[in-house]
Amino acid sequence: MAYLGCAGALGYGVLKVIWALGGTVGLRYPDRFRLAPAGLTGMQRFFDYWGTPILAGLAVVILLGLVYPWGTAGR
Repeated sequence: MAYLGCAGALGYGVLKVIWALGGTVGLRYPDRFRLAPAGLTGMQRFFDYWGTPILAGLAVVILLGLVYPWGTAGR
């Protein structure tokens, strides 16, 4: 189940990265797509673009931690 969660988190994270880079993959109406609300600056804009992909990557790390016994590789 954790591997299935990893696949879902990776797929979602990759889609969000594509959108953050300006792609329109998976959008039904790309002309209506707006990356960030007007008025966001600095760190707000960074988290608006990259917050979700970073959290998806964190989810993958946590889920893999549930599968693989970390710290016991050499025993």
